[in-house]
Amino acid sequence: MIFCLENLGVWGALQAIHIFSKGNHSERNELIEAEENYRDHSLCDKYLAQAANILDAGCKKDDVGSELSCLEILKEPFFSSKLLKLIGILSSFRLQPDMKCIVFVNRIVTARSLSYILQSLEFLASWKGDFLVGVNAGLKGMSRKTMNIILNKFRSGELNLLIATKVGEEGLDIQTCCLVIRFDLPETVASFIQSRGRARMAQSEYAFLVDSGNQRELDLIENFKKDESHMNCEIACRTSNETLIGLEEKVYSVDASGASISSGYSISLLHQYCSKLPHDEFFDPKPKFFYLDDVEGTVCHIVLPSNAPINLVVSTPQYSRETAKKDACLKAVEELHKMGAINDYLLPMQENVNPERPVVDSSDSDSCEDDSERVELHQMLVPAVLKEWWHSTEIPAYLHSYYIEFTPNPVDRTYKRFGLFVKENLPAEAVKMELELHLARGRSVMTKLVPSGLAEFYEDEVGSYV
Repeated sequence: MIFCLENLGVWGALQAIHIFSKGNHSERNELIEAEENYRDHSLCDKYLAQAANILDAGCKKDDVGSELSCLEILKEPFFSSKLLKLIGILSSFRLQPDMKCIVFVNRIVTARSLSYILQSLEFLASWKGDFLVGVNAGLKGMSRKTMNIILNKFRSGELNLLIATKVGEEGLDIQTCCLVIRFDLPETVASFIQSRGRARMAQSEYAFLVDSGNQRELDLIENFKKDESHMNCEIACRTSNETLIGLEEKVYSVDASGASISSGYSISLLHQYCSKLPHDEFFDPKPKFFYLDDVEGTVCHIVLPSNAPINLVVSTPQYSRETAKKDACLKAVEELHKMGAINDYLLPMQENVNPERPVVDSSDSDSCEDDSERVELHQMLVPAVLKEWWHSTEIPAYLHSYYIEFTPNPVDRTYKRFGLFVKENLPAEAVKMELELHLARGRSVMTKLVPSGLAEFYEDEVGSYV
């Protein structure tokens, strides 16, 4: 919702909430591109309902919904500056004959929200639009058949405006498209070139929507232009052996064996390594990927299974999620090799418990193994110090107390306070131990026990727990 507020404005965020609320939980996870499914859907539903009421009240107060007849009455914060610029461009082209336009976005929810907003504006009635998000986007009704129907309508002229994700960058051969707008910037040079290639008509237009104060986005566009110019020169001359910086994959090599692996192949190797870690029916070791937007680019955080020798690997800032993921995976492989978890031939050292267990080579895979394939079980052990009995005759009861200290990373929240009370002192090594818990979205919490002395309890304080 915050993303939609910043990129579309209040009116756009409200439409996004309506879309979230109508979809089922799996569709919602696809819309927000969640890395994992959340179980507390009731809390999410409650939050969306309250947010919708607040935003709806704000829009009704300013009578936004009923005043969509001309561009001049649209204003911030109900419409973001970028959305207003898009509406202005479409308004200036709306009366041109045989006009067809594709607007590219990076997120599914942006495509759906934009499609609804643009069709709600009376002065853009000449634009007949729809959204296009791909076959496997998890959206109800967006099958391959539906996608082909939308494309055929666009080719025939029944539709003249498409709001598309990257599925529309390749393979759309629409000779009559004469206006392409990048609402969100492309993530790669290939995406930049492919999306612009959709404008096939002579005298066609191609526009970026960029915040003039965002130097990072301005630099990214300039780099795309330079890389494209360099590639065109390479194609024309065919004499230089120079490789474009940023297009060549990094490689990690082992001098002892001569083995090497590129950043692209390091992703599947990391999945293979995790698949060979000890596992049972309750624990399926897989790497988890989280992405954060840094001022210098996108950063990928990899959280490895708890039984791996390393638990967190962070990439350097990159220009896209894909390159950040490759960079982080190659770093993980390098660290695992240096620690001896991967041998000099860049193969996992562990013996797989079940050789027939499939290895997943993509973090986006939703496949899961049959429980019968996981045959290794471990006995549940309880430390002896936690099995000491307490009798009601021991009144008052004197228990050794320990405060459980949580240190979150990043330090942006406070957790509830917890304590541990045991009859016998914990071993010294247990008190000294610090454990890092890895949470969702790349967060982590360092935990440790802080001895707090003896605590005295009377019958009315502990009797109900005996």
